Amino acid sequence: MIICLEIVGLITMLIFCFIGIWSFILLNQLLGQFRYKNYLMEKLIQSISYNSKKNNDPGEIINGDNTYDSTEPVKNSNVSKIFAKDENNLNA
Repeated sequence: MIICLEIVGLITMLIFCFIGIWSFILLNQLLGQFRYKNYLMEKLIQSISYNSKKNNDPGEIINGDNTYDSTEPVKNSNVSKIFAKDENNLNA
C-alpha cells in the first residue's frame, strides 16, 4: 500500500513539474511577444505624433528631439506671404 502511494506521489510530482516547466516556457514566450508588440505600438504612436505635429502647424519648426521651438523664424514662404497680406490690410 505504501509503495502504491509513493508511485502515485511520484507520478503526481512529475506531472506538476512537466506542467510547471511548459507553463514557464509558454508564459515567457507570451511576455516576449507582448514586449515586442508594445515596442511596435510605441514606435507607431511616435511616428503618428511626429507627423501630426509636423502637419498641423507649418509656422513652427520641429527640432530633432520632436519638440516645437517657436523662437526660430518661419521658413515657409507661403506663411510669410499670408502675414504680409495681413499687415497690409491693417495699415490700409
